[in-house]
Amino acid sequence: GALTVLYSFLLVEKTKKAFGVMQTAMGGTVLCGGLLCATAIIPMEIPALAVFILASIGGAMRNTTNAVLVTDMTSASNRGKIVGLVQRYNMCGRCLGPVIMGHVANIREDLPFIIGGLGASLLSVLFLWAASRMPAVAPEEQSNSASMQPQGEGTPSEKPRQSA
Repeated sequence: GALTVLYSFLLVEKTKKAFGVMQTAMGGTVLCGGLLCATAIIPMEIPALAVFILASIGGAMRNTTNAVLVTDMTSASNRGKIVGLVQRYNMCGRCLGPVIMGHVANIREDLPFIIGGLGASLLSVLFLWAASRMPAVAPEEQSNSASMQPQGEGTPSEKPRQSA
């Protein structure tokens, strides 16, 4: 959680500009999923913890850029509903994940890391694949700044008056 907040405030714009949203999300997916799986096979606690922290940074990259992608792919009229749905499914995973993986850990203690890393990577890759094939949202549909300004007199299709 804290790494996601720090990444969102400090680095998301820099990585988005340097690499692009899709590449940043894919890099975060590879970093998170790959290192989470690696955590399962590292026998010592301190190196495993360091790898887990790096995996968390990858997760922060993925989660933040996925949110940017969802926002970029939706129009202003349905953005709240779509972001709310994404948050609902994220929260379901956060609630059900520990319960399910707790039972999986009874089978083999490294299995939750492997399943979590592979599962998160697979779902992220599917999301990015679907996002890359969606049509772009027109800029006038994407921006809600015009709808937040007061409308001037005249027809609704006219631009709002700019105050001096």
